Amino acid sequence: MLNSVSKESRKSTHILIKVWFTMFSMQFVYLIICYFMLNEKSYKTLYSPEILKNTILYMNIDLYTNIYILSIIILIGGYLYYKKAYSKLVNDTQEKEFQNIEEEFKYFKSKYLNIMFTCLAIFEIIAVIGLIVFLTTLDFSTMAILIVITAIGFLLVIPSESKFIYSRI
Repeated sequence: MLNSVSKESRKSTHILIKVWFTMFSMQFVYLIICYFMLNEKSYKTLYSPEILKNTILYMNIDLYTNIYILSIIILIGGYLYYKKAYSKLVNDTQEKEFQNIEEEFKYFKSKYLNIMFTCLAIFEIIAVIGLIVFLTTLDFSTMAILIVITAIGFLLVIPSESKFIYSRI
């Protein structure tokens, strides 16, 4: 589909990639800001990182492990949502009748945009959990690991021109 659309439509896919990259790079901005907050010692927390070693009632799993398990569940859930929604979008686009290729491209791109931003928001939850952990305990390593998990999620749904190419039935 992408090979037969106008140059302006192809340019819009490049803009989509730039928007994704901007959101992806924000993860590293979080790391840099938190690193400077840690080095400057300008922020005082209510708790020490030792609180994360506490276990939850009726379970012998500490908060560190619970945070990582939750993050991996969010990562897997977001990716499964993406795969299901993307394949449904391709099927819907193939079944629907369009007047021309530009109309088909606009339909596909708008629906794809919704799927991608929903997934990025889901993955961003992991980064927010990392920021909350950092702001409450100044535990930079846990926050950095959660940012890396978020970055993996972002890389799983990276937009590319190949995602706009599929064969019509």
